[in-house]
Amino acid sequence: MKKTTNAKRPPPDEVLAFMLGSDEYGIDMQRVQEIRGFTAFAQEAHELDLDGGVANLRGIRVPIVDMRKRFSLGSPVFDESTSVIVLNIDGRTMGVVVDGISDVHRIDPKRVTPPPRARGGLKNDYLIGLGTFGPHSVTLLAIDEVLATAA
Repeated sequence: MKKTTNAKRPPPDEVLAFMLGSDEYGIDMQRVQEIRGFTAFAQEAHELDLDGGVANLRGIRVPIVDMRKRFSLGSPVFDESTSVIVLNIDGRTMGVVVDGISDVHRIDPKRVTPPPRARGGLKNDYLIGLGTFGPHSVTLLAIDEVLATAA
């Protein structure tokens, strides 16, 4: 029997890879609107309330999700690597706080294997598969599913 990725969603053509702790994740690059350093983002947002999960960015209220909290990965650490990925999810602008940005990768569907078993605050519905790029792998996230309850 051939192993496949999450049947609900095919892997994206290109992913933005980011770090949460020592794990690397990838999201569909077509969803990415902009990437900001956390400090620059906080300075540009008129209001920034991570507890309430909202920023006022250039007059637009942007729900903000701290991915460490969402996946129960411990307390967030805000340093020079911390970034905010501003996304467009079905016409809504949202932001996710991550520990750092890794790279942009093209996806070869033949190199995507079934997702690993979800752990911590991850749910199996959040996982598309495991994409292999050179010597390392990236867990591919269905960011729409991850953020479905955030708005």
